Amino acid sequence: MAQPFSQIPDGVFESGQHRETLSITLPDGREALLPVTGVSDVSEEAQLFCSGLYKHQSNASASVFIAECLDRVQEAAAVAAKDQPHQQTPKASDPSNRPAQGDIVLRIPVETSGRTLAMELRRFETRAEAASRFLHRFSIPFVSDSGQDTVALLSDELERRCHAMEVWELHIAVNEHRTAVLRLASTEPTQGIAQIFCEQDRFALKGDELIQCMDQARQIIDGQRSNFTSNQFSHKHGAPLFSIPATLGSMSTKINFFEGDSPLLAADQFCRENWEQIEKDAPNVEVSDCVAMLNQTLTQVLSSMQHP
Repeated sequence: MAQPFSQIPDGVFESGQHRETLSITLPDGREALLPVTGVSDVSEEAQLFCSGLYKHQSNASASVFIAECLDRVQEAAAVAAKDQPHQQTPKASDPSNRPAQGDIVLRIPVETSGRTLAMELRRFETRAEAASRFLHRFSIPFVSDSGQDTVALLSDELERRCHAMEVWELHIAVNEHRTAVLRLASTEPTQGIAQIFCEQDRFALKGDELIQCMDQARQIIDGQRSNFTSNQFSHKHGAPLFSIPATLGSMSTKINFFEGDSPLLAADQFCRENWEQIEKDAPNVEVSDCVAMLNQTLTQVLSSMQHP
């Protein structure tokens, strides 16, 4: 059996600074030892460690490996924290142990200036809020060198990933004066998530107000779940709104666009599902280029149908 290897990311540790060593099984099956300064927050070490391991992979596969690697480092840190005898497992019911904006429902790698950083999307925040928090944290300009709105670009990427991972964004009226965002995966239980949402300290709901909030949250979540199931069925069995031809090397295919689809999400799904063939035929094209071009085409066709 191969011995685990140890990697100390550049710029994180000074000699003898680390206090813990995490044992990690990497996505490619290798065993690794990662020294960290502590197990309570390993975000920085994980980002440098994982991006360093997979920076030589192709763009498409590197993103997948890095995202999985980040998750495994976090899991190893959580196990190590539980094994420490002087630490007690936080109680979920204790408000002081809950993140201010909710727990993390999605984590994606972002390439910037030769680094791969993790952008996190929390349960009770919008995509724009997550993008702004990420840019602030890593001191990244809000406007790119080419003049593009970085928050908008990252928000679009989060939208694509949420769609692919079946993570929903719901807007729920807490009371007659306030509406807030709730984000959940399609597989999460309705009752538990509705309760977590309405019991947030910032709402300070009690008695009938709390019961009304939970009832409404459950109705909205169940409604979304019903619509999601119906849309899945109609997409498999219904006729598309329109189709456009596409050529991938020697293979001819078509892109089906259904009622209620987003041009951006439809473009992203097609490009990612067919990326292996697209990359062979056009090695200099990035996924983002493919999505942008196809999104423009789908938007133009849809606009021409809506406004003939």
